[in-house]
Amino acid sequence: IQNTRLGTIFRLLQITCIVLLGVYCVSLDAYYVHANATAKGLMVWKDDPDPQKALKSDVQHCRHPRRYAYNWTASQQYKFAPTSCKEMFGEEILLPSREDSEIVFASHIQDTIHWHGSGDQCGADARRWCFNKSAQAVYSPSNSDGSCSCLLRDDFFVQNPEEQRISFIHGFEVDFGGGDESEKFKQGSNRVPFFSQTATKADDMLTVIMLPDNEGTCSV
Repeated sequence: IQNTRLGTIFRLLQITCIVLLGVYCVSLDAYYVHANATAKGLMVWKDDPDPQKALKSDVQHCRHPRRYAYNWTASQQYKFAPTSCKEMFGEEILLPSREDSEIVFASHIQDTIHWHGSGDQCGADARRWCFNKSAQAVYSPSNSDGSCSCLLRDDFFVQNPEEQRISFIHGFEVDFGGGDESEKFKQGSNRVPFFSQTATKADDMLTVIMLPDNEGTCSV
């Protein structure tokens, strides 16, 4: 059966389907294969804090440091008795970290200072100086060689460590998979073409800093 009108309608429907399919592929980037981006190159460092916030002294742990004393009954090694707050300057507040992607701030410090003297340096003045430094100081004279020593223990909070500023840089890396090894990895793109590696399409990426429980997000 030949019907010109039905044939024309059929061709129009075919053309419409092809056009709609093309629009669909273009709008959804169906000819692209999505690749997962992985974090790469995280580096963290300390910046100077706001001086007014870093030096504020009206916080509870600086106004009443002795309230935070703690003795762990299982071991005398863990005995904390802070008596003051002290400002740490520059890199003093940093503790050793395992890698460039970590930064560790001191919040509580137990410092031990040994002083040794001999001859005229020892005597009543040295003893008085030692105990004036700290109520927990230990002065030890030596009758054998005329020497003496003073052991000072200083237990204090770091003043406002939470006001320190942390800066970091990081990037993303995408595995193209296959092809020339020199072209396998690219930064800043998370989509790769399916048929060739001659073109990429950049897509938006969002960095989210998570809380330790990996459920909530940190406010930045």
